[in-house]
Amino acid sequence: MRALGALGLLGLLGIWIGPLGACGAFGAFSLWNHPNRTLANLAKLGFLGTIGLATYLIQVLN
Repeated sequence: MRALGALGLLGLLGIWIGPLGACGAFGAFSLWNHPNRTLANLAKLGFLGTIGLATYLIQVLN
């Protein structure tokens, strides 16, 4: 799961490719086993990265 935190770097591509900015939410997956429970709960937001990825794919396919 920590390797999925590297997917948060896709969010940096959002500077050039708009929908990929939302893929930065994948970086939240790296917090899944954080000792602070509040930060660990942020890992649930990692699934929001799929919205950015889906939006990007729709944009590319059209």
